[in-house]
Amino acid sequence: MVKEYEKDQEDYKKIKELYEASLTEQQKEDIKRLKAEMTVAKEKRKLKAELKEMGKPKKPMSSYFLFTQTKKDLLQGNNMKEYQEQMKKDWLKLPESERVKYEKQAQLLMDKYKKDLEAWEMKMVAIGRTDLVRQKPTRQPRKSKAVKGQ
Repeated sequence: MVKEYEKDQEDYKKIKELYEASLTEQQKEDIKRLKAEMTVAKEKRKLKAELKEMGKPKKPMSSYFLFTQTKKDLLQGNNMKEYQEQMKKDWLKLPESERVKYEKQAQLLMDKYKKDLEAWEMKMVAIGRTDLVRQKPTRQPRKSKAVKGQ
């Protein structure tokens, strides 16, 4: 079995060399780029799973999605695209007084989320998982544009 395995390995290496020799430089670059993108995507999935496992609060729904939740019974029998188009029309026709109710509810949920997130971040710092805590973005000062003729 070992000899058979070694023979298969040699055959594989020969086929791989022929394949790689047939690729253009552009194709090789595309393969490298694709592999790098796949690695980044895998890391993102791992991080997302870890954040969920550690109990990070989920961002709340917007006012529009809160509105669509109340109308989800309209989805019965319709396809998703028709449902979304109908929800968009209904949202745009919604009186301001009704829309304000959803916006207030969304704001209350967002305020609660921010408090929960801050508490969660403090907990992560306390247990030494600062890598999971979001970094405050630092703003770079804008360079002023030089005026022509000066």
